[in-house]
Amino acid sequence: MRASAQTIIDDAIEALIGRFVGLPDTKNWLVALSGGADSTALLHILMAASKRYDAQLCALIVNHNLRPEAAEEAEDVARLARSYGIEAKILRVTAPPPMAARQEWARQQRYQLLCSYARRHGGILWLAHHLDDQCETIAMRLAHDSGLQGLAAMKAHSYLEFVPILRPLLEVPKADLVAYCEAHNLSFVQDPSNENAQFERVRWRRLLVQDRALGGNLAKLGRLSKAMNEGLERALAAFWRKYVRKDLSGHALLCDAAAFADLPEQGKIIVMRKMLRRVGAGGYPASIASVKRLLQPIADGRDATLAACHIRCEAPEIAILPEAGRDHEPLYLGAGAERLYRGRLLVRTPKELADGQVILRPMHQSLLAMLAPDDPYRVFLGCLRPEIRMIFPFVHTLDDRPITPHINNMVQKGYFSQLDWPTAQVAIYSSSGIARDAVG
Repeated sequence: MRASAQTIIDDAIEALIGRFVGLPDTKNWLVALSGGADSTALLHILMAASKRYDAQLCALIVNHNLRPEAAEEAEDVARLARSYGIEAKILRVTAPPPMAARQEWARQQRYQLLCSYARRHGGILWLAHHLDDQCETIAMRLAHDSGLQGLAAMKAHSYLEFVPILRPLLEVPKADLVAYCEAHNLSFVQDPSNENAQFERVRWRRLLVQDRALGGNLAKLGRLSKAMNEGLERALAAFWRKYVRKDLSGHALLCDAAAFADLPEQGKIIVMRKMLRRVGAGGYPASIASVKRLLQPIADGRDATLAACHIRCEAPEIAILPEAGRDHEPLYLGAGAERLYRGRLLVRTPKELADGQVILRPMHQSLLAMLAPDDPYRVFLGCLRPEIRMIFPFVHTLDDRPITPHINNMVQKGYFSQLDWPTAQVAIYSSSGIARDAVG
């Protein structure tokens, strides 16, 4: 491994940890470990870094349960981590896989398990995405007509389902990580899906291996796009602070319509995507193309929906409201459990429940009326707009007795310390990115 690559990694880790100085979860590091060269190298690098920062390191291995040998492979990776003296946990996907789009499904399942574990135990999640991954992502987004924000590709620091995600290897080629493993005699495995040409990413990977110059140019494009995008966002920060505000509930954003109309098209797209991302239910942000199409109905004063949001033209403001989506079947939660509800709320149950389970149902006026007039939950919901009220669950016991959950605000920039778990009662943590940062 080149000395310059090691310096890049050390500087990246230092910069990322600097974001979390003084927060309890800084001391709990969770590493997604597949057993490949990239994640194995990251684990080994973080072993040394964790000692400098007095952090506790744990490897998380996901068994996607897609092949008969998957369980044994996960155990092999866990044994490898434990041989280094690192705690290892295997997280198993239990949902049946779909017939199509299995790679995307597996990615969603993997992140759900990783983020759920991080929330329950308090921690920051380290991922081993590297420069080759970044170039593949840029190539795919370029092929799908992504805009400037999309070409900026993966960020070294982001949030997913209320969990901080850190990627310190984005400027390090995979070849350097393989060389690192070889230099330190680290065993690693090859994932057969990485060679399956039916996946778009694999096809791009093969092309970039054949044309190294293309990969280098894509990396330069990504860095340039990132710098330009950050410059545009800084230029729009003053607009955001002056003309965008959250409503009283903390679940919706309101933007001055006249000021929005005066923005150039690119500025409108950046501001609208940011509002939709704050109010929406997580996942990928709205595409550039879909937001661009949205600008016409907004200019006409017409309402619209996008990215799990209602966009209401309520002169003199544009209101971005959460969309509850379709009703769902009752959700059952046992003791000491959690559920990310409608992508915006985290519902947690205490470790002891009288009936062993609670039930979450979509909120409706008839259910709200079952709560006593002075019930704190009913009073809280009664102060919200109907659209916002519908994103909250009606919680009850198996014998239909209503439960009054405790409403908590998000803490520590949107993630949880170990002190928040377990809860003393059913608790709902809200909310979207608005709670973390409404104006930045």
